[in-house]
Amino acid sequence: MPIDKEQFLKQFVKQALDERISLFLGAGGSCDAGYPNWADLFAPFARDLGTPINESTDYYRLAQYYSNSFGPGELRKRINERINRNNFESQLLEELIDIGFTNVWTTNFDNAIELNYQKRDILTNKVFRDSDFSNIDINKRINIFKMNGDVTNLEGIVATQSDYEKYADTHRIMLMFFKRELISSTFLFIGYSFTDHLVLDCLSEITRYLGYSATYHYTIMKNNPKDPYFKHFVEDIEQRYHIRVLLVDDYKEIQIILNELDKKGNVTVASLVELTGASESSIRRDLVELDHQGFLKRVHGGATLIPKVTQTIEDPLGKRQLLNADEKKKIAKYAAGMIEANDVVYLDAGSSTLELIEYLDQKEAHYITNGLMQAQQLTLKGFHVVCLGGEVRNITGACVGANTMKSLSRYHFSKGFFGTNGIDLMNGFTTPDSEEAAIKELAMERCQMSYVLSDHSKFNKVYHVTFGQINDAVIITDHCEKEIKEQATVVEVRD
Repeated sequence: MPIDKEQFLKQFVKQALDERISLFLGAGGSCDAGYPNWADLFAPFARDLGTPINESTDYYRLAQYYSNSFGPGELRKRINERINRNNFESQLLEELIDIGFTNVWTTNFDNAIELNYQKRDILTNKVFRDSDFSNIDINKRINIFKMNGDVTNLEGIVATQSDYEKYADTHRIMLMFFKRELISSTFLFIGYSFTDHLVLDCLSEITRYLGYSATYHYTIMKNNPKDPYFKHFVEDIEQRYHIRVLLVDDYKEIQIILNELDKKGNVTVASLVELTGASESSIRRDLVELDHQGFLKRVHGGATLIPKVTQTIEDPLGKRQLLNADEKKKIAKYAAGMIEANDVVYLDAGSSTLELIEYLDQKEAHYITNGLMQAQQLTLKGFHVVCLGGEVRNITGACVGANTMKSLSRYHFSKGFFGTNGIDLMNGFTTPDSEEAAIKELAMERCQMSYVLSDHSKFNKVYHVTFGQINDAVIITDHCEKEIKEQATVVEVRD
């Protein structure tokens, strides 16, 4: 029997907390990015052969017939023409990436999923040959397993019945890993029709051997009440393959549900007690153990899933100044009002602290900065300013390096104002550059009071270098979520 939305959210989140979660992306997932589904991909082949396409079409056999008639080279050429493109913008795929899957599996040839990860500056390993398995788990990248091959290697794609029949020999390690992951992880199947015998055979084998102890997996699919066989189809995949099915009336609902699922990554002890029926003490022990194993991060009253998204690239200073400009002005004006006579103030390089200078009127304070633009603006306004020397980063105008660190270590500050690229419960304040992070960290240590200026867009973002934890500074922002407020000192600047 299909589950409802609330059951799906509760059950899948519980599985995500207990063990790894993996995504299986079917052709429907790539359609949202503008790629053809299987019917559209093979429609020209069917027309050339003079055969119709319907719901019962076996695409491996159709491709085989085309290959027999026109040659395997022509088949692969035509496939390449349809899918070798860079149409990758997809809200659905972005929502899926935000959930933080351990691995991604797909039978698609196209490059939609990896291009969306690339757009988010998330490193991936693409695995489509047995020889590629030597690269998995390198540098904690997301592994994308392309079971039927990849558009970059058309000679190796699995498209025909003959390719399918040889699969056990040509992709032995791929099959072994897939079966292992079906046992050890919980899968979410998206855009998948459950008609591919390759995947169904693996699911069937696992459930035959493990019976009721086999892991349950999940799928979201569009309801089809007009098809008299659809009800029986759903019952079949639930019973024989251990797939829990959430039916939706419109594909747009899938994105809404995925967004909710992402938000459910934060859970409380109370909700887990209600969800599992276990005692509060038992839940707390489990959270401690899962925290130690690195599956989640314990927070006050519950836990949060470890963020999988790590960003590495930052925008130039000029571009960042234009982002959320109104919010930055409000934050900067509030922060400027906190500076008093005789304060020794550290101003970090960055767009937020540069905006602060616009509202400064306290000329009896002393200002030290590692930002060239900050030093220039302070000087023009007639303030007493010291600019720390060192190597200058072009993208931010920040002085960094050993000389900057040496100069900085001489000072003690009453107040320090810092910018950040990301704020996250587990990872704290983060930035992409290790040298700039080192300057921020040292400066923060030498401040009696530290303030981080951040608009709402910086929250729940993680860059790969941490320079402080969220309770190391007061966060001045326009708005942030309740979970942050519970763990840090936050000032929300209102109109």
